[in-house]
Amino acid sequence: MESLLREVDFGRLQPGHLPHIQAVVREKLAEASSAAVRRQLGGQAGVDAIGQELAEDVLCSREFFALIQDPSVTAVVVNGPHEVRSERGSERQVTNLSFPSERSLNRVAMWMTAQIDQCVHAGRPLVEARLPDGSQIQAIVPPVAPGGTVLCIRRSPLAGADLGGLAAAGCFPLALVPLLHAVVAGRLNLLVSGPFGGSATILLSALAQSVPAEERLVLVEQRSELPLERPGLVRLQEGTGGDPSSAELVEAALALRPDRLVLPRLEGREIRNLLRAADGACAGSMAAVRAESIDAALEQVAAAAEPGPAGRRLVAAGVDVVLQMLDGPLGPRLAAIAEVQGFEGERVITQQLFSLEASPEGFGHTFTAAGLRPSFADRLERQGLRLPAELWRLRQDVA
Repeated sequence: MESLLREVDFGRLQPGHLPHIQAVVREKLAEASSAAVRRQLGGQAGVDAIGQELAEDVLCSREFFALIQDPSVTAVVVNGPHEVRSERGSERQVTNLSFPSERSLNRVAMWMTAQIDQCVHAGRPLVEARLPDGSQIQAIVPPVAPGGTVLCIRRSPLAGADLGGLAAAGCFPLALVPLLHAVVAGRLNLLVSGPFGGSATILLSALAQSVPAEERLVLVEQRSELPLERPGLVRLQEGTGGDPSSAELVEAALALRPDRLVLPRLEGREIRNLLRAADGACAGSMAAVRAESIDAALEQVAAAAEPGPAGRRLVAAGVDVVLQMLDGPLGPRLAAIAEVQGFEGERVITQQLFSLEASPEGFGHTFTAAGLRPSFADRLERQGLRLPAELWRLRQDVA
């Protein structure tokens, strides 16, 4: 079934394409099935019946495919065959779409995930990955989802955008673009905190795009998540079932002599290897962690790296700047930037440089500088990366 689903582009099928499906089914059965299996299917009549079932299931879902391909739709959530919800920006609604049956919905989920060689089924009941168009999909099927197949497809118009594009879209003030370019060019180690598969991934991708083209990046992913294409990029991805693990892939990546490492999902034993590399040969590395605040992100990373003061010491040496992202009704927003200054006792010491604050009038927000010149500014200037003094006094109203 996986092989068949990869072969047929159900998203483009029309009612007259039934003979094409049946021909592909016959070919696949002839290639992959034993004579005993073909006899079980009832010979040619059984083969044709399978082709007709697939065609009917997916053709009944044409309106669903049209919905997820609508550029104004930012998310589609399917809670079983009879509930399909859509999001357009901050507007959410229950649609009048439905699937004929759980079987039909399940086959659509199988087809969508088969296109990325991660076909969801009872033996692999949860798949989270990036589709070829850059959308993020999460598919969960029975028995993990006893109420029926669940799908969540998220699309961000900012996926793959560079730093200038994010600023133009209101993710952060345009005045911050030179700062972000400078911390990347100056090989500061960056930690992006926020929701995985959302704003943190978008910002990490934009930061990675600004790395000079002559540098060699090694991207270590648990699954295809970062929409990043550039010269000199090497992708390493954790295998099905976690073998090899992200920690093992980071070790393997270091043998490839990268200039920098990029990890879009930092959460396990790979943290220690990354921090040690970032404090040495791979300065300028960057990663994302799931956390709601800068302090929570640093505590999480330190605890995963080493217990006690050793973990905080690794963080203080291996992280220079932390950027906190949030997903809101108006899209991704940069909520805070902080410099890591060291560690003392039970915590990593940071200096907050910028923050997004609610306006006192109650309308919109203000992106405000703390008025402090970070210590890394001198490090950047020694590399010829001078930033304007007024940047540290920035105050700008945003939506």
